[in-house]
Amino acid sequence: MILLTLPVVHAAESFAELSSVTEDDFFTELPVVLHATRLQQSIDETPVSMTVIDRQMIEASSATTIPELLRYVPGFQLSYRSGDEALTSYQGIADEYGRRVQVTIDGHAVYSQAFMGGILWSSLPITLDDIERIEVVRGPNAAAFGANALMGSINIVTLDPHEAAGSMVRLDYGSNGRAQAGVRHAGGNGDINYLVSAGYEENSGLPNRYDDLQAKRFHLRGTWAINTVDRIEFALGYRDAEEGTGITSPHERFVESSYQQLRWRHINAADDEIQLSFHHNRLVVDDLDNTGFFPLDKSFTSDQYDIELQHILRLRDNIRLVWGAGASYEKVDAPWFYDIWFFYPDEENSGTTWRVFSNAEWNITPALLLNAGLMYENTGRIDDFLSSRIGLNYRVDDKHSLRAGLSRSWRAPSFYENYSSFGYLWEPIFVSDPGSLKEGLDSIEIGYLGHFLDQKMALDIKFFYHDFTDRIILFDEFGPEFYSRLNEYEQAGFEMQLSYTGETDSLHLGYSYVKEIERDNSELVEAVALSSPEQTLSLLYSHRFANDWLGSISLFYVDDLRWNFSAASTVPVSWADLKLARKFKTTNGDLDVSLQLLS
Repeated sequence: MILLTLPVVHAAESFAELSSVTEDDFFTELPVVLHATRLQQSIDETPVSMTVIDRQMIEASSATTIPELLRYVPGFQLSYRSGDEALTSYQGIADEYGRRVQVTIDGHAVYSQAFMGGILWSSLPITLDDIERIEVVRGPNAAAFGANALMGSINIVTLDPHEAAGSMVRLDYGSNGRAQAGVRHAGGNGDINYLVSAGYEENSGLPNRYDDLQAKRFHLRGTWAINTVDRIEFALGYRDAEEGTGITSPHERFVESSYQQLRWRHINAADDEIQLSFHHNRLVVDDLDNTGFFPLDKSFTSDQYDIELQHILRLRDNIRLVWGAGASYEKVDAPWFYDIWFFYPDEENSGTTWRVFSNAEWNITPALLLNAGLMYENTGRIDDFLSSRIGLNYRVDDKHSLRAGLSRSWRAPSFYENYSSFGYLWEPIFVSDPGSLKEGLDSIEIGYLGHFLDQKMALDIKFFYHDFTDRIILFDEFGPEFYSRLNEYEQAGFEMQLSYTGETDSLHLGYSYVKEIERDNSELVEAVALSSPEQTLSLLYSHRFANDWLGSISLFYVDDLRWNFSAASTVPVSWADLKLARKFKTTNGDLDVSLQLLS
């Protein structure tokens, strides 16, 4: 694919200057992250390995969507069901509905029960231009963020309205009918600040498929400083898309998604803060197929309401604690998927999950740090469960640190795994073994983090072991797709990420090796083994030339991988992307022009 971006106009300062204002907070000597334990920590203090994708990396990459950015994270894989519907997986625990990695935007979860508790990436109303950074926890994080973080979690941090003052206009045009237009403006008066963005996109989808797209979106984020200690944060987003769908019966499908978020923060000090937050997600799919002899209505509606109280405090000079409680109410109205053979009353397609959590950080000595976390959850559909994690970090000196961690995580089955009768989303699926048991994962991680060349180079290495119990898998060995249970499955592996940032050059290298070491249910072995690619590799190299030119190359490799759907490829895949961009400075702002060649 060839993609031409022109122009990006900033009516105030350049985007590079705007995005750098948060470096003092998050990118000093070591990146500071918030998503590992809910406490603000430098990256060598977290109990689990992490990847931070910042603005500089986003601009240098060949990514055009958020899922494409995740290809640069060690252990992540990307595929597509259609031109607009991306599928992501971490460490190969893959099927069509990635429901084991939690995804949040500014701290609020964006998964949908209608999408099997997974993420419909195309429904997110934000683009790469709205993002300040992405924090990826590469390992179980259920102790901090609950059941959907069984394998890891991702927090997408959008631009702060107070720091991103100015305007931007963006136009993209590429092959395969790709076109995109967007506008963003941020302003305010000091106490109240806002950022608003809107856009339109269209494309012709994948070759030889009826999956063309037309979509429009809107995103608003704002802050209100009530006084010196109280702050209100609010956000909302909306996306409306018309998509082509259907292989044997092409027709149009309409997808509408929205969210609202409200958070009150009472900040007495850096380690003395109370938060009360509320959010609502809604996903509506209008999918009426009139092409056959009998009309098929596969429409559905999903709503999620969540409220949470969180308190951060310092118990002693060397002990910090975050604790809180929350509740989430979810409801799915999907007659085709739940009621075609058997009638289930509405309450069986809805439910409330209660949670209580705590994470503590204890500096035993100046060099030795202990992290401990607990998350208790009660869904009402299955037995309650407790996820836990303990991690020990040892700082050898200012440049080198070691970490070791143990965790036990649980995932409650989605509504569909509990209650479905026939069909899910857009494929026929039969449930051979009701998914009433929770999935379990015991994990061990040992890691090293080192910094070299005056902090310009960072090397992160981790070894891990995973022991799964009662893993619910999508199995299609005999043609139609159905669910079954893998009673026991173990894997071990190695991950490495190397990053270098100099004055003109930057390099990001990620590598993952995963090996199956023991399994049960021999009839499922082939499908499960192929769902975990043995090796994955990603590389991003960029160089800033004179006169504001930027060039980058992205290389990717993924071993055999089976996603359990008809578009899967079971042979190794490798590809390369190229990007060339230049910034033109004008009296009214900056004009950025880029050309990309995408494999």
